[in-house]
Amino acid sequence: MADLIRFIFVLVFIALLIFLSGARFLSLGGINPNLLLIFFTGLIFSPFFQKKLKFGYFSVLLIFSLIIGFFVFDFWIVQWVVLMAMILAVYFSIIFLTGRPFPDFLIALSAGTAVFYAVLGLFAHGAFGFYFIFWEIIYNLALGAVFWLLLRGAEKYA
Repeated sequence: MADLIRFIFVLVFIALLIFLSGARFLSLGGINPNLLLIFFTGLIFSPFFQKKLKFGYFSVLLIFSLIIGFFVFDFWIVQWVVLMAMILAVYFSIIFLTGRPFPDFLIALSAGTAVFYAVLGLFAHGAFGFYFIFWEIIYNLALGAVFWLLLRGAEKYA
């Protein structure tokens, strides 16, 4: 029963992140952080959750995110697909990094943000300036560090 409650809590938390992203609630100077990338990357690299995060559970969370994203913000279909592909790439690239969780988390978050906009520029024909991408990486790293601290505190209750 406790596992089901945790699972439902995570699903509600993902839905909240999607709504916060879509509403641009944390937008700062026109830059909106990629909350789902921060969330999933944090789960992937957190030592505690890494042991508990099985691929099936992870896949269900990604599919749920994709479905909610399609229904709520259907005009961002390309962005949602690219984002989910980026998260899967981070999941499978963990073995190629340093093996230290927090620096790997920051590296993956930075690279994930940059590659997300590079791929999005190819598929959506959008032009994103270096200045914009650089500041979003900085903003994602700052929020990612806060999320990392929250994950470390949540380990006691999980």
